[in-house]
Amino acid sequence: MPFKFNLVNSSDEDIVLDSIPVKFYVKDNKGKYLLTRTLPTIKGKLASHYGYELNIAWNQKDAIGNVLSPGKYYVGFEYPRDIVYSKFGSSEKIKHTIQPLYYVDYIEITVK
Repeated sequence: MPFKFNLVNSSDEDIVLDSIPVKFYVKDNKGKYLLTRTLPTIKGKLASHYGYELNIAWNQKDAIGNVLSPGKYYVGFEYPRDIVYSKFGSSEKIKHTIQPLYYVDYIEITVK
């Protein structure tokens, strides 16, 4: 089952990102983590109106390889809400709050 995480520079200027850690997770319906996966850190130059895309394949198994039982699960990403970057060619650091495309950090899925 594929999932995507996208981070887009919607400004009209090229920027240089400080490190942004991203984790993929799966939780059960009680909020218990069943799987966490640290994804490649996002950092470096990001051209105007371009972005990073991380593609994650998940085989509906937990952290130790057990196939999940039928039921509802929450799948999402953890990342900092505030990121630091500089405009390309400048050393001035700018703090920015990420504006998510969707207002939830997870989706509910049903494993059958």
